[in-house]
Amino acid sequence: MSLTNLNDLQFTGSISSLDLSGLTIKNCRFDNVVWTNCKFDQNTVFLNCHFSGGTYLKCEHFGMAQFNDDCVFDKEADAAISHFRIVEQKKKINREDIQRDIELMIKKFVPRDGIFKLVKKLHISSGSVGLSPHKNVLVDLMKKHIIEMDPLHDDSYQIKTVARAAINNFYNNNRFAGELSLVLNDLCKELNVN
Repeated sequence: MSLTNLNDLQFTGSISSLDLSGLTIKNCRFDNVVWTNCKFDQNTVFLNCHFSGGTYLKCEHFGMAQFNDDCVFDKEADAAISHFRIVEQKKKINREDIQRDIELMIKKFVPRDGIFKLVKKLHISSGSVGLSPHKNVLVDLMKKHIIEMDPLHDDSYQIKTVARAAINNFYNNNRFAGELSLVLNDLCKELNVN
């Protein structure tokens, strides 16, 4: 007997080596799940599911799955799923995707307490940003306009003094201005997004 539905469950931890092809998953919650070596297809359907965070390692065709309009995503999960859908050509990249990626990159430097912090070179393109098909271009533009090597720590980046007002403005007004608007406009131009 094969499983065709999965309903009303909450997942944390890892989901590993499962073939979810053709499965309808309804009313489930996925909290920071590490998806590893799972298989999806265009008949994998998520209905009224909630996704927060998550890590996606060596999953096959995750971007082919169908995510119904009643699914809820936090920024990290939305970014990851969007990236996989773009790779599978199920979605065309848009300005909102680019803005979200920039915001996720900035979030590395500005944790909840609002104090600027250093980010190690090794971690600059990790997390949801690391899934982005344009992460290298984003990192290059961030280096050009927003971040620089910390003079006291040669393995870490810091926010440039000149960019701090733009980042504070973003967190206070949710607007891309100053150096942030330069990154946004340059990245949109590089990716041919209006």
